[in-house]
Amino acid sequence: MAAMNDVHESESGLASGVVNTSFMMGGALGLAILASLAASQTGKRPRVGLSQVAALNAGYHAASSRARFRGRGISAVAVGLREGVQGAHTMGASVTVAE
Repeated sequence: MAAMNDVHESESGLASGVVNTSFMMGGALGLAILASLAASQTGKRPRVGLSQVAALNAGYHAASSRARFRGRGISAVAVGLREGVQGAHTMGASVTVAE
């Protein structure tokens, strides 16, 4: 895993815990955002004349559609950044990260 590459062996347990906690918190935050978005969209639908079940379905559909769209955008940016860094390394340039 890339996050663990530069960690000294004596601190690997701590680093692993930080990485795992970050993943868990990211997943929980993402799920909370999607659930809030779905609830918001579901609440708007009965005013349009949909039944409660249809409104719930429409709310979850809206949330998942937005998540897919944003996920594709984030993936495209990540791939572009990765290719840019790899291209710089193959051309002999050094890439430094500010700490």
